[in-house]
Amino acid sequence: MRLADFGRILFALGIAGLGVLSLVFGKFALQWQPVPSWLPEGLGYVNGGILVVGGVGLVLVRRVAVVSALALLSYLALWVVIQV
Repeated sequence: MRLADFGRILFALGIAGLGVLSLVFGKFALQWQPVPSWLPEGLGYVNGGILVVGGVGLVLVRRVAVVSALALLSYLALWVVIQV
């Protein structure tokens, strides 16, 4: 296994783990705090779903991994913009 594959798997596990936290508690995971007050509460589940699907997609077929990486990049960049 190449080092890049190992890093990709660790990143995918971390992202999917954050998604599971959001799904279990129904809120944004603590590292996404503070959440802007104008965001609805139910978006925690959507956030968790996006992170779990993106994390699982990173470790699947190479073609799916590229799409998942781009989707996660877009989502995380959007979250940074929302936090500003």
